[in-house]
Amino acid sequence: MHRPLRANGGWCSASGHRAPGTTLAAVDLAFAEAALRGWGVEVVHAWTRPRGERATVRSGEFDETRIFHEQQAKQWLDEALARPAAGCPEVPVRRVVVESRARPALL
Repeated sequence: MHRPLRANGGWCSASGHRAPGTTLAAVDLAFAEAALRGWGVEVVHAWTRPRGERATVRSGEFDETRIFHEQQAKQWLDEALARPAAGCPEVPVRRVVVESRARPALL
C-alpha cells in the first residue's frame, strides 16, 4: 500500500509497506521533495505483534515482547532510511515508530 506524498507544515510524510531490505518509492520521493523545498521528512512505521505473542500484563511478559518487537521495528526503519537519508544529509528526519495498525497511526 502506498499513499501519496503530503505536505505537513514544512514536513513531507510518506507511508507504505514493504518487506525489510526493499526500497519504498514513497520514501525516496519524500526525501527528493523535502530537499527541493527545504523541508524535513517524517516517516511513520506502524507495527503489531504476532497474535501468538500477545501476552497479558499479568503474565509479566507484556513489556518484554513489546520492547523486543519495538526494537525490531526501529531497527527496520533505520535500515530502510539509511540510503535515502545519506543521499540527502541536509534533510532532517523525524522517525515515528508506533504499535498500531497503519491507518490509525497516520490519522
